[in-house]
Amino acid sequence: MEQSAARSRPEGGAWAPSGWPQGRLAPGELHVWRADLDRPIDLAPLGAAERERAARFSSERQRLRWSRSRAILRWLLGGYLDREPDTVEFRGGRNAKPAVAEGGGLEFNLSHSGALAVVAATIGNAVGVDIERDREVRDPLAIARRVLGPDQVERLQALPGAERRREFLRSWVRYEAALKCRGDRLGATSKQDALHLIDLDPGPGAAAAVALERAPGAVVLRELDQAEGPGRSLPGDLSRPGG
Repeated sequence: MEQSAARSRPEGGAWAPSGWPQGRLAPGELHVWRADLDRPIDLAPLGAAERERAARFSSERQRLRWSRSRAILRWLLGGYLDREPDTVEFRGGRNAKPAVAEGGGLEFNLSHSGALAVVAATIGNAVGVDIERDREVRDPLAIARRVLGPDQVERLQALPGAERRREFLRSWVRYEAALKCRGDRLGATSKQDALHLIDLDPGPGAAAAVALERAPGAVVLRELDQAEGPGRSLPGDLSRPGG
């Protein structure tokens, strides 16, 4: 890993329960939302392509989790843009990174692992986010040698087994967040030196990180209160993409 990358932890580090956004982000702010993909959410905003992709999952649980992550993203972006979520249009941005058509500078990124999802949003500041559940990795050092760089390999080698596994997970989410911020493909060499990195604590057994082109003026961590509902008027099945 490049050691010159700026890295910080959000002040306070606590996820505050919150309803859905109502209005635009303030310039300089970073909002990060955490959501539970095993809780129902209105899937009515999903587009035809999203429903077709969801239908290809062989596992019902995976299908629901993926569909809910996309619906949550649409509801959040719709709240920021003051649009109905089914009217939010996506296009390929820099390096084919997903972007919002006519988004007024709104930058976003989504990541999910298991039942956890995180969405990061800013104005005019490219952002990437990644979350990973802890799992067994056969040879973390081999992966680190391929993509994380010699400094990180040396650091991992100096750690005992359990600590090495935890640190590899933290390094991996930073790496993927940086890739997503730049719009690079998985497998690209780690290039974090010009980015601002923020480690997140998504909960036990998981790691997450955000990468931005510039340091944000404020970091707001929000735990999505899905019981409240999006507060919009779209009808729809709360559990099935085909609803």
